[in-house]
Amino acid sequence: MPAPRSRRSGTSSRIGRAPELPPVDAEADIEVVEPPVDPEAEAAQVSAASASGRQSTKRSSRRPGSRSLEPARPLAPSEVEQQARRADLMLTVKLLLLVVVLAGAAVAVYMFGMQEPVKSKTANAALNTAQVKSVQIRKILLPPPNGNRDTVAAQTLLKEACAALNIPELEFAKDKPDEKAEKLASLEKALAANRLLKELNTEIKPSIERVERDLRAEDNYANVDGPLGRIVSLPDEQLVKLEIDFVKFLENPVDPEAGRNETYVTDYKDLVTSLRLKRIRLDQEKDRRRALVTDVPLRQAKQDAEALVKKEQFKDALAAIDELQRKFPDSKLDGVRTFVNQAAKLAWDSANVYAENNYKTFAGIGTDSQFAPEALKNAQRRMQEVIDRFGIEEYVAKGKEALARYQPK
Repeated sequence: MPAPRSRRSGTSSRIGRAPELPPVDAEADIEVVEPPVDPEAEAAQVSAASASGRQSTKRSSRRPGSRSLEPARPLAPSEVEQQARRADLMLTVKLLLLVVVLAGAAVAVYMFGMQEPVKSKTANAALNTAQVKSVQIRKILLPPPNGNRDTVAAQTLLKEACAALNIPELEFAKDKPDEKAEKLASLEKALAANRLLKELNTEIKPSIERVERDLRAEDNYANVDGPLGRIVSLPDEQLVKLEIDFVKFLENPVDPEAGRNETYVTDYKDLVTSLRLKRIRLDQEKDRRRALVTDVPLRQAKQDAEALVKKEQFKDALAAIDELQRKFPDSKLDGVRTFVNQAAKLAWDSANVYAENNYKTFAGIGTDSQFAPEALKNAQRRMQEVIDRFGIEEYVAKGKEALARYQPK
């Protein structure tokens, strides 16, 4: 069977056979001549291709699997301007956020960094306040003209100084401050506060108390020494009271009504010795007045009454006078009876003042808790002595009324 003719051959037969080219040697060097390239045209092509790639990428990201065959178009000037504005806006927002973050960080660093200086400032101010008040107290306690020995003002300053140290920045001036305390300024400042507080309590406070005792001893001395200067003109009842006060002062210069106190006698031996040397004047006046009494019953009545008055046994003194009056009806003993009544009044006035002052000390806001109980005890004791000794109903009733008021609140 004859082989079929191909269409190529058929066509060639109709058109005509193309001339045959000589064979090409594969190893022969062939020079390829490229057409000249326009640089501007090439850049335009690259730019277009790049834009087309970006657009293609965006479209492919929106519609996965789809391929865009649309040619890239150049951006209009308005779109370029819009993109530029958007970029500027984003940059501005980022800068503002950065400024806010930096400002917040700066504030945090400032607050953290300033926390310690504020504590130190508070602690230093408190220490300085306490030290200044300590110096002021020492100056006040000096005698004139350098000071005025105003113990009330000194006590006020002492309390203010102690209160100044009682702050958390100084760990309340404790003996063993907590180094981890939140508000503690520093351990060094806390220890300094503790040392200053101890100085206030162990040196300044006893100094104030000593000046208070000095002033009381001096006042008590003046109360006895003053009447000695006019002893001749004193009524009998005042002369007896002077003798009573004289003896009490020698037993206790600071608190005569409290009984003998060896410590005070030693501390104020100069005052005690000075007054004791003046006792002769008192004895001489008593002897002079006794010599003037020639009536034996009257002399006896005065001696018995004086002895009982010194013991504050006024009712018993009046009873002794009445007994002598019955024995000696003709004797005039009314003056001795008046003497006893006047002596009882003087004793009550003195006891009442003493008790009231002690109770005021007890109830006073500024009284140290160490002395308040003792002051109350003194007030109660003196009124109980009035009740037990005086015997005269008027003063016994007053003593009971006062004692009922002198109770802890």
